[in-house]
Amino acid sequence: MFCGDNSDILPNPAWIGNGNPWVDNWVSSKGIASVLNAHTANSYQTDYDKQASYFCGQAYGTAPANTAYAPGGQLYQYLKNPKLFLCPQDTTLDAAHLARQEILTSYAWNGAVIAYDNNRYNNPYKLTAFKPTNILQWENAEKSNWTDFSNGPMDYDPNGNYTISFSDRHGKAAQVGRMDGSAGRETWANMKAWANDTTTKNDLWCSPATQNGH
Repeated sequence: MFCGDNSDILPNPAWIGNGNPWVDNWVSSKGIASVLNAHTANSYQTDYDKQASYFCGQAYGTAPANTAYAPGGQLYQYLKNPKLFLCPQDTTLDAAHLARQEILTSYAWNGAVIAYDNNRYNNPYKLTAFKPTNILQWENAEKSNWTDFSNGPMDYDPNGNYTISFSDRHGKAAQVGRMDGSAGRETWANMKAWANDTTTKNDLWCSPATQNGH
C-alpha cells in the first residue's frame, strides 16, 4: 500500500552507519536516536512508550505538536498500532533484551532496500527492482546489534562477530515477510544457506546493485 501511494518506492529500512544519518523510516521518525539506549526492568515500559511515540508521530504524553516526532513512521498511516511490530514470543525481559537499544520492534528490514548502503545514501529502490519472493523482513536474532531497524542477512553483533542475523526463536523455521506483501515461515536450512552464500543472488541477498546481491 505504501509503495502504491509513493510511486512504487519502498519505505526506508533505516540502515544506519557508514555515514548514513537517521531518516524517517518504515517504523519511526528520525528523532528516535535520542531515545535509543539500554534499559532496566523499571524503565522498560516508559522507554518503550517513548520509542512508540516516534512511530505514532507525537511526543510522549503530549498532543502531536513536537516536530521532532513528526511525521511518524512511514507505515503509521497503514498500521496505526505499534504493538504489531512485536513478536508475541519476544517478551522475556532478560539481560540480552534489556541491553537492546531499540525495543520498538522484533523485526529487521533487509538493508537490500538501499543496497546495504552501496552508494544509495538512504535512497530506497522501487519495489519492482526486487523479485516477489525476495525477503523484506525477518525476526531479528537475540544476538544481533539492536541499534537501528535493519540488517543484512549476515551482520555484526555487539561483540563484533559477523553472524546470521535472524532469530531461531521459532524452531526449524524463521518468520519472514516478502516483497509481494506476504508473510510466512521459511526453513532455517534455506535461510542459513542463503545467508552464507557469497556468490549468488538469492531471496535474502537481493540487492539490485550487484550481481551477487550483496
